[in-house]
Amino acid sequence: MGTLTRRRFLAHSTAAGVGAVVGAGCGRASEDTPGAEAGRVVAEEAVAGESPGSRPPHIVLIMLDTLRADKLGCYGYPHDTSPALDALAARGVVFERAVAQCSWTRPSVGSLLTSRYARDLGLYVEHNEILNSRFETIGTLLKQHGYTTFGATANPNMNRSYNFHLGFDEYIESAVVFSWMEEAHDDNVRGRVSLPSAPRLYEQTLDFARRHPQGPCYVQLNLMEIHEWYVRDNYTLRRPEYQGLFLDVGERYPKYLQSVRQLTDDTAGFMEALSGLAGWEDTLFVILSDHGEGLDDHPGIAKSLYHGWLLYESQVVVPWILYRPGWTPAQPRIAQPVRLLELLPTVLDFAGAPIPEDIAGVSLKPLVEGRVASAALPEYFITETDFRGASKVGAYAAAWKYFNNIAPHAGLPPHELQARGGREQGLRTNQSRRRAEDMEPLRAYVEAWMREHPKTPPTPQLQALSEEERRQLEAIGYLGDEEETP
Repeated sequence: MGTLTRRRFLAHSTAAGVGAVVGAGCGRASEDTPGAEAGRVVAEEAVAGESPGSRPPHIVLIMLDTLRADKLGCYGYPHDTSPALDALAARGVVFERAVAQCSWTRPSVGSLLTSRYARDLGLYVEHNEILNSRFETIGTLLKQHGYTTFGATANPNMNRSYNFHLGFDEYIESAVVFSWMEEAHDDNVRGRVSLPSAPRLYEQTLDFARRHPQGPCYVQLNLMEIHEWYVRDNYTLRRPEYQGLFLDVGERYPKYLQSVRQLTDDTAGFMEALSGLAGWEDTLFVILSDHGEGLDDHPGIAKSLYHGWLLYESQVVVPWILYRPGWTPAQPRIAQPVRLLELLPTVLDFAGAPIPEDIAGVSLKPLVEGRVASAALPEYFITETDFRGASKVGAYAAAWKYFNNIAPHAGLPPHELQARGGREQGLRTNQSRRRAEDMEPLRAYVEAWMREHPKTPPTPQLQALSEEERRQLEAIGYLGDEEETP
């Protein structure tokens, strides 16, 4: 269908309620967009080589909820799930192995936004736990540094009810739509609940950007189409251009891949549209996911279809991409494994903002710019989950992964050593007895880390969830409601 111009993206997202068309490439500006080419030339001159100049860049953090790294072309997936995003990633920076600190949304997002472990934040389970306002997030810190801040979430786990609105001048949370309104909406309808679609949130973001051309601005978005891949009335599946894709590639769940293609098309179109607006030519885009999805890659392991219960690679190895129009990064692909804990200091470093001393992560900006050969990161990466009683703590090393499965879990031993690479199968592939010499350093590290990080008591909600908010969380598989079966 040709390249995806900003005008075509706006026409689709505003008039038809859909995002980028299938087959879109990286998407250049249309020649009849006033000032687009001149603005892009200025941006290219400004950002080639070293990071630019006088004014800090706009920063846009895009969280593609539930996206596995290994399902993107730029991470080696052989089928065409993300061509438009891959084209932008090829002109940016790809962290080849990024590990999330939790395998479900609220603790993981709390961790990446604060550069603290979920247990240090007191975030464990779905009920009655909020992000304590004493913890500073990317939004609060950039606002202190002079940034105008805008946030929008399709995931109610990041609503005001859980304090994720703090630090934002404007914040759009996930709203409830009743069943009698369904015919008038084009979003993810789940019974009485409709989740905001990516085109809707992207258009609202473009509206904010038009009103704030000077900046600098910080934008934070969470999109839910991939999270909703298995829902019968999924918004993706009501867009005909995606319905027939990936049916013959040998994947058990092609609907997941369809959702990846739709959301990455929409996201690439939005990135081109936003960076083409006057004043937004110099924008640093940060694209990542909070966690992945099991997709039944772990036969014999209970609860391995979705996320939250396990800490395997399918659930915690996520994409992390940086893109800046006109950028010529010194290190376009970074092989050194990193953690999502590095997000906050890296973003603050690009903004020229002070980096707190009491955080867990380190800035990756020197690595991205080629000023250091490697970042000073720990040998082992911690990840954990307490989702619905799962209670697991894991450590990722260069060649191995160790899991302390504190709570019993069908198919898993109490102590588990797995080789690097996906498709872990619990007891069947466990190497803890054969490779005890490889497991013991990891086990000792996890035990020491748990002693050094005793669990912080959770912060309860001062105000109970409304009935609408409760129904909404239950509808997307949280608060104990079982997910649908694909």
